[in-house]
Amino acid sequence: MRPTFEEYCLELHEKAEQLAQEAEMRARVDYLRTFNSSRSVQRLEDAQHGFWRRLFWVGMGGALVVAMAAGYIHVLGARG
Repeated sequence: MRPTFEEYCLELHEKAEQLAQEAEMRARVDYLRTFNSSRSVQRLEDAQHGFWRRLFWVGMGGALVVAMAAGYIHVLGARG
């Protein structure tokens, strides 16, 4: 039995809605994938920047310790 014209239009409309929903979901997934990728790149750049910042402060701390030790040795040498 052949479907009526109204049934055919209804079926066609349902398929069009389904395709539109699938396209919208694909667009959302693509957007989220792009967003997450850019966040990952940003985290990597921040981690690299943080590494150099930590290395700088560790170096400054080491220089301070060396300066304090040299001053302490100088004071002990002046007393002795």
